[in-house]
Amino acid sequence: MPNHYQTNHSSAVGLHDILYALRRRRVLIVSLALCGLLLAAWMHFSRKPVYASDAKLLVRYVLERGAVDPYEARQNPGAAKADQVIQTEIEILTSMDLALDVARDVGVEKISPGLQGERDLEKAAAELLGQLNVAVGQSNNVLLVKYSHGDPSVTKEVLHNLMDAYFQKHLLIHRSAAAFDLIANQTKEVKEKLGKTEEKLNKLRTESGITSLGEATGTLASQRAATNEELIKVRAEYAEQQAKIESLRQKPTGAGDRVTGPSDPASGITPSVLAEYRVNLEMLDFLRKRDIELRIKFKPGNRLLELNRSQIGQCESKRQALVAAYPMLAAGTKDDSNNPLWSQSIEQARLAAYAAKIKVFENHLKEISTQFSEQYAIGSRIEELERQRQMEDAEYRNLEANLKNARVDQTLDPSRMPNITIVQQPTEPFRYYDERENKIIMGLAGGGISLGLALALLMELLLDKRVKRPDEIERRLSIPLMSCIPYLRDADRRNFLTFGGTPLLGNGDEVAPPGDPHAGDARHFILPYAETIRDRVIFDFEANRITHKPKLIAVTSLCVGSGTTTIAAGLAKSFSEIPGAKVLWVDLSAFDPGGDENADDKKCPLNRALRMAESPNFAENERSLFHASGDGIGPGTRGINAVQFSRMLPEMQDSPYDYIIFEMPSIEKSGRTLTMAALMDKVVLVLDAENTIKDMLVWTYSELTKGKADVSCVFNKARSDVPSWLCAN
Repeated sequence: MPNHYQTNHSSAVGLHDILYALRRRRVLIVSLALCGLLLAAWMHFSRKPVYASDAKLLVRYVLERGAVDPYEARQNPGAAKADQVIQTEIEILTSMDLALDVARDVGVEKISPGLQGERDLEKAAAELLGQLNVAVGQSNNVLLVKYSHGDPSVTKEVLHNLMDAYFQKHLLIHRSAAAFDLIANQTKEVKEKLGKTEEKLNKLRTESGITSLGEATGTLASQRAATNEELIKVRAEYAEQQAKIESLRQKPTGAGDRVTGPSDPASGITPSVLAEYRVNLEMLDFLRKRDIELRIKFKPGNRLLELNRSQIGQCESKRQALVAAYPMLAAGTKDDSNNPLWSQSIEQARLAAYAAKIKVFENHLKEISTQFSEQYAIGSRIEELERQRQMEDAEYRNLEANLKNARVDQTLDPSRMPNITIVQQPTEPFRYYDERENKIIMGLAGGGISLGLALALLMELLLDKRVKRPDEIERRLSIPLMSCIPYLRDADRRNFLTFGGTPLLGNGDEVAPPGDPHAGDARHFILPYAETIRDRVIFDFEANRITHKPKLIAVTSLCVGSGTTTIAAGLAKSFSEIPGAKVLWVDLSAFDPGGDENADDKKCPLNRALRMAESPNFAENERSLFHASGDGIGPGTRGINAVQFSRMLPEMQDSPYDYIIFEMPSIEKSGRTLTMAALMDKVVLVLDAENTIKDMLVWTYSELTKGKADVSCVFNKARSDVPSWLCAN
């Protein structure tokens, strides 16, 4: 039973694969590398130098000048980060408006000689921005400004104009437009509003006599508290007096009791008149004391003060009326404590005085409440006007300061701004080459090599599906390889392959003509490799215990021109050199119409070769190698098919040949080789290193093994594109 072994399949790309691909495509790699180097050299020698000038700006902070912020106010570093400030200034330096101003000042023709006039101003500005580089220095608040141009005189001029235009643009952006006029108008309006508010406030204070809400309410609150205390005290005295009068009423009056003094009947003064007079006197005394207290707390013209004085006048008028009616009242009154009627009258007068006081206090409280409401409203209005005046005054002061700042800002020199300093003026132009061009040159120099390597690896490892190396067969395709035959040039192949003095093959796969002068020279180049194949085939027969005779060996390939004829002939020659071995080489791949069964130097049909081996003297025949073809088996037949071959198989197995070697046609999907190969003891599949497709090889080997054929591959025309020292490692 044939032993079909499988090796481990590996699709990984190794170092040998890469070196093989690079060596095979070395011409492509070298060509593309030379093209890249030539392009890089041409660009290097044809490019023009560029002149650049540098300047440095120190940006400490951003100074905002507006209608609200003060002139010297700086942005808080915690509120606006330094990188935001720097980025803002970079945006200003690289703005199209600034580039247009510089291009207009310098001239479009100087920036770009191919442009002219205002119509090309934007193109010149765009070109200027393309050559301008603004970056942040090692210090975060320093800007590095670099401008490049082909003309050194234009470089420095453009950078100077750029600095001047930048300062003006910076000042214009960071201060409000028309700041002076705007702030002046706002200051005038606020001043007028402040004047009107102060006029209203003064008028209200003058008319009301109140300076503040606290003053208006505080005095009345204290007066109301004092009045409440006095009212409570008088009510207590009134209650006490009522109790006293009730006690006098319950005391009996004697017959001898009479009233003397002003209350004498001769004077006409009754106790009631006397009591009324005494009440009036007490009220006058009370109101005068109260007048003193009110004059201390209130200013002249106060309503409470005027009311108290009015009550004093009324009491005084009443007293004078009583004195006029009763002159004896002016001489004074005398208490007669022993007369109960007199005491009761006096006490009644005091009770009436207390009642009058209570009424005065109650009226006073009502008046205080009314005045409190009025003065509170006036005080609230005064306080509101005071707040409005303070706000307008603060706004006015702020606008006055901003107006001064706007006057300074209007005349400020852009080059003397306190927040931006020129650390380095534009330098003298220095020569250099554009960094982008250097990168392009390096890219061209390395791109050719890279492109060549990439194409070589792509073509060899991915696109090219041919089997070009023997290690691919076992390592990648898991197909056993019997032998490898190197590629030899025609000059190295030498002479003809002969047997028995008859030329068998020439330098190619064609049959050598008889009588060639070079026939019989040194051994043919295929014989050493054929002997190796022979030994491997014999070893496989022994390993698989194939002992019958004859042993059928098929030699086939995947495509025409793979060297099948040469290898089959060499294999037949090497088997014929075994002592006592009879070998029949059957050519099934071609048609030979000139076959003659009696001619030893020409091919004869297979059936004739088999009948010839049945002769009694065949074993004594000195010849060991016989040549036959598969044509002419029957009348009008041409070639042998699988059915005919299977019918002849018993006859071949009974023949005295030791080995029958069949040279078969190339394997095709619709061909006869696959069917006939299953009847062989050994199939030698010849693979051409230049024309074997991997997919076809895998399919062919699979089909052969499905038919239980013992298949071994011979790799023909192998080229060694890897250095020998690397292969040795």
